[in-house]
Amino acid sequence: MEQSLTAEARQKVIDRINELGLKIKQTRIANREASYAYAREVLKLSTEIDYPQGIAEARVMFAAETYFRKGLVVEALQHLEQALGILQDTDSYALSWLYTVYGNIHWRMGDFDKGFEYMQKSITLTQAQNDITAVAWTKYLMASFYAEMKQYENAETFYQQALEIFEQDNDVEGYTSTLSGLGNLALARKEYNKSIEYSEKALPIALREKLVSVESRVYNDLGTVYEQLGEYPKALEYLHKSYTMREETQNVLGMSTTELNLGRIYTFLKDYANALLYFEKAVESANKVLANPRLQRAYQGLAEVYKQLDKPKEALVYFEKYIEIHTIVSGEENDAKYATLEAKHDLEKTKQEAEIHKLKNIELKQANDLIAQQNQYIIEEKIKSERLLLNILPEEVAEELKEKGHATPKFYDQATIIFTDFKGFTNLVEQVQPQDIIEDLNTCFLAFDEICEEYNLEKIKTIGDAYMAVGGVPLKNKTNPLDAVKAGLAMQAFMQKWKAEKEAKGLPAWELRVGVHTGCLIAGVIGKNKFAYDVWGDSVNIASRMESSGEVGKVNISQTTYELVKHRFACEPRGKVQAKNKGEIEMYFVVGEQA
Repeated sequence: MEQSLTAEARQKVIDRINELGLKIKQTRIANREASYAYAREVLKLSTEIDYPQGIAEARVMFAAETYFRKGLVVEALQHLEQALGILQDTDSYALSWLYTVYGNIHWRMGDFDKGFEYMQKSITLTQAQNDITAVAWTKYLMASFYAEMKQYENAETFYQQALEIFEQDNDVEGYTSTLSGLGNLALARKEYNKSIEYSEKALPIALREKLVSVESRVYNDLGTVYEQLGEYPKALEYLHKSYTMREETQNVLGMSTTELNLGRIYTFLKDYANALLYFEKAVESANKVLANPRLQRAYQGLAEVYKQLDKPKEALVYFEKYIEIHTIVSGEENDAKYATLEAKHDLEKTKQEAEIHKLKNIELKQANDLIAQQNQYIIEEKIKSERLLLNILPEEVAEELKEKGHATPKFYDQATIIFTDFKGFTNLVEQVQPQDIIEDLNTCFLAFDEICEEYNLEKIKTIGDAYMAVGGVPLKNKTNPLDAVKAGLAMQAFMQKWKAEKEAKGLPAWELRVGVHTGCLIAGVIGKNKFAYDVWGDSVNIASRMESSGEVGKVNISQTTYELVKHRFACEPRGKVQAKNKGEIEMYFVVGEQA
């Protein structure tokens, strides 16, 4: 369409896009449905005439919808990444909204510095634009950040400033949301009656205006207050109301909060089955939205439940997970690390000075020889440390970690995840000696490591008898769907040969399921003392379902992967297959490479 338009006709379309952009700005808070309808029209028109500014502005609105309404981080980041390059040198309202969403995402992931940085950018820009509504929402979000950091005076200042603007602007959702925030703040200060007053002031307005998100938040707030007051039946009633509404609206971020609250109460009531249920749900929800602080609390809850159940092994597993996530969200690990290094340096310096004093009567050559030996030892130990680091992390990530002291999580719009699992492993564990099991696992996983290296896949981890690897990270490429399918076929070929050799000796053997899916994800480093390179996103969950829904001896792939490899591989369609928690998904078995 674009090439056939005259300059005059193109300008008319741009004028229409700008007109719709103004409508988006006017309705993006008060009437979201209308706002996103305008955004869809902007995207359509801008795509037709190849108008990047319009495309970017539409994608920012889609990002806000997918994150604030549903908590879908990966999808939101995908929209933002496409928009940022176009908008970053502008002063548009879309850029300020983009900073707001970015700030929230970084905050929820536990990167508080980045969260504040982006939120401050948003406030600066919205104030310059005299966008009062956007300023109020940004102040509201800043207040939430301060409250979570227990900086209550700052939180109250920002909440009160936001409340005043919302009231003057007649923004009902903003007003009731801020009342809820003030209620939470009062709860944190143990001002329970005040907290209930704020909630009871917000609830009838939310019911009248049919503000489901605010209503569910208020029910969650009331449940938490009554928990603190020891009125557990009332607390559970409100929390279950909140949870039902958040499930129905797919508010994953909100679900994670209520799941943690329910898990905590059921733990106190010694209803450990329900406590485990809701803490496990909280882990799943927090992983979906990459909310590391909430994930930390979920692991802590699971550790406590297993401790109460007198299951120290399981408790230790979750306590270690809690510690790993704690190092991400605490914001103190780098300071502590550098302080420790500085202290060690001072100690070593003092020791060296003492040694030099003792050696003042020793020949200079002997002293120099000793220093040379020590330096050589240090060099050798450094080489060992670097080799170990490279054995744990991808080279690019390891270099960033050494240079900066941390590695920034990165978004990948196309990566391919491969999962494997052994059929019959659990039964064989009960029949075979542990040392034989370990030896066989090691043989198989070493072979998988070599296959991943050959096909340029990054091994992520093994969990028991499961193996996970990803193509297209940490270095992006477009061949990762083909690479992963080739690796899956190679793994099955190895397993068939290995099984034949075992059976020829009269020994038991396992069979392998392989699942592959292509999609977007986030990859990065977690942990402090035990580094782990990991990936997050719904694509990972779908890849896991490809494995569990597959068959032994075959490579089961998703529709997305199939579309990217069908020109190279013959595939057998399976139709729609029911996958746990994912509904029906189109799947294919890979038969082999095309002739």
